[in-house]
Amino acid sequence: MATPVVVSNAMTTTVYVPKYSLQGEDLPCHVRWSGEGPISIIMRLPPELSIKEVYNLGSGGAREIGERRVSFDSFVVPGYLGILFRTSRLELARADVPLEVQVSAGDGTVLRNVRREVALFRPLVRFAGVPGELVVEEKNLPNRAKSERIALENVGEGTALIVASLRKGSDGVIGEPARAREFETKFKADVLSGLERAKTDLPGHSRLLEEFVQLLKEPLVLDAPTTRKIRMINRRARAAYKKDKALFRRVVQILAEAYFRNLELVTELSSFLDYLNSIGEGRVVLLNALDVLRFPKGQSSIELNLQIADASFMPYPPLSLPRITIRPTEAGEIPVHRLFDWVSGEVIEERR
Repeated sequence: MATPVVVSNAMTTTVYVPKYSLQGEDLPCHVRWSGEGPISIIMRLPPELSIKEVYNLGSGGAREIGERRVSFDSFVVPGYLGILFRTSRLELARADVPLEVQVSAGDGTVLRNVRREVALFRPLVRFAGVPGELVVEEKNLPNRAKSERIALENVGEGTALIVASLRKGSDGVIGEPARAREFETKFKADVLSGLERAKTDLPGHSRLLEEFVQLLKEPLVLDAPTTRKIRMINRRARAAYKKDKALFRRVVQILAEAYFRNLELVTELSSFLDYLNSIGEGRVVLLNALDVLRFPKGQSSIELNLQIADASFMPYPPLSLPRITIRPTEAGEIPVHRLFDWVSGEVIEERR
């Protein structure tokens, strides 16, 4: 937050604008002031920002005074103006956009001019290399592919969430390994049971808890309807946690108890640790990393489709990879996360 600047003996002002925002997320901003007398605030907005909500504004207190310029001069309680902006989703991985704020006294005297830049960022996933063939040897089944892997890099900013699936016409299938399926089944059952009990113990939150239940029962995809539902539930959950810490503690307790109750089912998946260690550097999270690609004996081919979202579950266009030939010595399976190498891509410096 900016340090208050004294502009006269009777007036101090503070303008707060975050330095960063994930594209598509709401951006909060506020102006505070102290002192007597009327005040007006003029904001010049870049095309990437639009006003979503205004707080503490009196009736008729906002008006457009030119292209992308808005004036505020009537407030319910003097001393504060809060604004929530919508941010645009851009083709660029990052854009530095300016927001200009002018604070004036009732007689027109300019008390303060502020120009702040907000970095709007997003992940941008690209494939750095796709082998034409994956060679799998019998002795390495089911843990590894011998040949070069698919190289993915996040050249944007922020973490990318990915779900890998096969396009129609591919040989084989992507699904859960037996032990992981057992873990997921028992884990979900324990979580669902805990949520049902919580609905009785916390009746004021029963509707939100039921939404958790329904979301948990749905398949894992990153399509627009599902990500929209996840964002809506996340917003409601954050608001509920803020008001009732007991709800937050109960949900954490349910998840932790379900996980540790079934921990023995996943401790054997030691190769998964290699993937987990690569997440921080590559900034790519494969949500179905524990799934496996099952393939038949003999030469076959696959075409992978990657659904992509950012950390706020805002979806992006899927990434389709070229056809890959698989040449195993016999039928088997490969953990999906072992199909990929996570390259630490240099962030693209695209600004305007």
